[in-house]
Amino acid sequence: AFNTKTDYQDESSYDTDVSGLDFRLGFPVNEFTKNNMTLGYKETKIDNVGSAASQFVKDEAGSRSSATFSNTITSDTRDSIYNPTRGYKVSLGGDYSGFGSDTDYIRLKADGSYNYQVVEDWVISVGARAGVIEPTSGNLPLYENFSGGGQALRGFEFGGIGPRDKITGDALGGKYMVGNNIELGFPLGATLTDMGMRGVLFTDGGLVTQFDKSSPNILDSKLYRISAGTGINWRSPIGPLR
Repeated sequence: AFNTKTDYQDESSYDTDVSGLDFRLGFPVNEFTKNNMTLGYKETKIDNVGSAASQFVKDEAGSRSSATFSNTITSDTRDSIYNPTRGYKVSLGGDYSGFGSDTDYIRLKADGSYNYQVVEDWVISVGARAGVIEPTSGNLPLYENFSGGGQALRGFEFGGIGPRDKITGDALGGKYMVGNNIELGFPLGATLTDMGMRGVLFTDGGLVTQFDKSSPNILDSKLYRISAGTGINWRSPIGPLR
């Protein structure tokens, strides 16, 4: 069982309060591949919608239920979860929501990454992802849309790309998503390496498009956004930080 509250005020002028229950089952397919299945039920409440929020947000204030079955198959040959120097990881997943609940959709997702050590401790990592979600009945809830930015597209805030309300600027998300990441990891010297720190040069790309409703007030540039930069990856005592 779980209950999570999330603040989307900065990007979309609402909060969510989600309560639910998940049943999970996973099993190995072979040495490198596993399959995970989840059957879940949740109640999602959109609240704290401001008077200046998008009308699309105001229309969805309140609670909706969803009963969802998910299946994901993952193949992972990497030599390390946190700092891989070789190998790949590929995941294919699908979700079906319905079963008499308030939310009906099918979602498909795929993502993959490959790591190659050029010379000792200098590693190139290449990744790509794609997703599509389609309602099978009624409208798609805002919170089920794909969002762009954040860790998946560094240099852009979460919700910083994709369809938005032309009048209020609220991010709405979209039904289609693609993206990529290219990263060069390199050592920062013995002391910082011993502390779990590595330097990175990266370029990220991504696109989120196609809001579920049609309106002249929706701004959807359909542009593939690209960013580039440098940073530090730290395997800290509380977990990986980027």
